[in-house]
Amino acid sequence: TYLFLHLSSSCLCVSFMIQVVIALLVMGITLVAIYSMRGSTSPTSNPVEEKPAAEKKEKTKTEVPQASKTKSSSKSKSKSSVAAPKHHLYVSTLKGFSDEVTAVSFAPRGRNVAVASKDRTLRVFSGSTITTKEAKYYRVNTGFDYPSAISFMGDGKEIAVAMQESRKISIYHLTSNAVQLANQFPETAHKQTVRWLKGGAKFVASCSEENDTTIRFWNAQGAVLSSFDTNQVRNNFIGLSHDERFLAIAAWTSDVKIYEIKTNKGDGTVQKVAKAVDLKGHKTGVASVAFSHDVKTAITSCKNGTLNFWKIDVRYEMGEDAKLIRSEPTQDETHFPFWSLLCSSPTAPLVVGTFGPHLQIFNTTTGQLLETVLDAHESEIVDISFSSDGQLFATAGRDNRANVWRASAEVMLA
Repeated sequence: TYLFLHLSSSCLCVSFMIQVVIALLVMGITLVAIYSMRGSTSPTSNPVEEKPAAEKKEKTKTEVPQASKTKSSSKSKSKSSVAAPKHHLYVSTLKGFSDEVTAVSFAPRGRNVAVASKDRTLRVFSGSTITTKEAKYYRVNTGFDYPSAISFMGDGKEIAVAMQESRKISIYHLTSNAVQLANQFPETAHKQTVRWLKGGAKFVASCSEENDTTIRFWNAQGAVLSSFDTNQVRNNFIGLSHDERFLAIAAWTSDVKIYEIKTNKGDGTVQKVAKAVDLKGHKTGVASVAFSHDVKTAITSCKNGTLNFWKIDVRYEMGEDAKLIRSEPTQDETHFPFWSLLCSSPTAPLVVGTFGPHLQIFNTTTGQLLETVLDAHESEIVDISFSSDGQLFATAGRDNRANVWRASAEVMLA
């Protein structure tokens, strides 16, 4: 009996020790997993360069390395696995995002393109690779906040980035091998979220889409160069002319206000922003506005489904009004009840209009519809940007993608 009790006691001790060891192992594995998860999502203001090992030797000063695939939820994976649009203008998809893409901006020189996402990243894709299946890029984590608007400014080495929650603007600098935070503006840009940024050589203009109706012009150091109130109910969209001389504001009212940006002839800094001309006579509210490549025409989109072309090459200093040239009704009320976004080519008479996931391309001289692309994205298109040579444009969608499209004058005007 004594031997039996002794053996039973030993077995119990061994069993207890095994259970303790197993519990410690489980705790260790759990701690490692938690630490790994925290490390993978920790915010950083430093650029994160990711690239496959095979590409490290191939990197040159003019190339931006490709990042490795980002972990995403099952919902994000299903979005990223959607087949590419089947259209002869489709070129490529800029991949790697695990959440909605919020903004896109081509550099004023070359073809580098910046893309922002709700996954709290800013990616700058190499212009030499954006037409390939696996475009190379640098990625910057933006911390616990995500970019609501972006725009290149200056010579294409500076990127203005507005943050959703803080409503502050930061400037990132693009070098030959990195994207680095250069400056954060000291004051909040607007009372509400910044929806649009439009960058020029010496400034960036900011606009909130909500009830903050001020427009502000900033330099890269964060100084306010000019600020004024449009006295509208809300500013829905702003468009900057390609010569950076005019800024147009669509506010869901029947009038569009165009302001002249007066700069110093010596260094090009903004001196004054003054009212130039109004586009009056729309029958319903205006959703968006753009300028033609030669800045002789303004294009407006109304919620009644009309696309309007205005002659703005007038003597507004002497009180001459802009003139409505033509008004083109939508040819597809099902897919295009109106165009919520407009963006024009800097080199050719082309303007892209979008509604939901669809896009159309028009000739700004004749008003002719040139192309229709249904389901250009799997969900709403939220931003458009043209390359400086006018050969390409990019669209940002809520489907975690930025798509690149061909828009050369040879293709469109043939």
